[in-house]
Amino acid sequence: MSMSFDDTNKYNFFDLFPFAVLNPQIALLSYLKVGEKMAQQPKKMEAAQQDLLDRLLELQKNFVKEICKDDDEKNCIDLEYNKNEKKFEDNPFENHPVMKFSKKFHETVSDWLLDTLDDVENVDERTMHSAKFFLKQYIDLMSPKNFPFLNPTFLQTTMDTYGENIRNGLDLLLNDMKNGTITTNDRSKFKIGENIATTPGKVIYQNDLIELIQYSPTTEKVYAKPILFVPPWINKFYILDLTPETSFVK
Repeated sequence: MSMSFDDTNKYNFFDLFPFAVLNPQIALLSYLKVGEKMAQQPKKMEAAQQDLLDRLLELQKNFVKEICKDDDEKNCIDLEYNKNEKKFEDNPFENHPVMKFSKKFHETVSDWLLDTLDDVENVDERTMHSAKFFLKQYIDLMSPKNFPFLNPTFLQTTMDTYGENIRNGLDLLLNDMKNGTITTNDRSKFKIGENIATTPGKVIYQNDLIELIQYSPTTEKVYAKPILFVPPWINKFYILDLTPETSFVK
């Protein structure tokens, strides 16, 4: 099918490209569409800005009360970030005022962003879904735990190891830069064909996009029609062929 850019105005973009929601470029398109609708609702946006100011003033007021309270006063604000968040449990840094405020500030602004997005009217469902999906990714990205000096676990580990964790992290970063890729494990411990991707086979076709592997049969007779495995595109091919005990292919 051949189609010019102007033709896309006749269709819903997400109907043409149902998987495009995963593309960051589509996030930008979604936010442009949402922003256009926001511009058409100035009173709502004015109310949203006032709402953010009110929430931040309330956070500031309650937080000042919290850190300046007398010992016999009750806690005036719930500063628990997430009871299920193990990174903030059993750590002397978690009760530091800076840590508490950063976590509560992130929570306050995140809630406001999501509430404001939900309040925008006349946005089609697919566009709103895409905008909300990428907004949640951004919110998770900006979590205090992703910033070393706002993460109690990092600070505690740094003290316990006298900074050895920072040196080890820099070594890993330099090694990744040298290899031109990001790793999450020690690749020297894995060798294809020995302790990973152990099922015998060979590449019978390849192009710029794929490699087709034909696995060796383990029986005298095989079916005329082969089974085609297509691994998840976010993984390596050997996700289906790890060790002999855990190999889906085998």
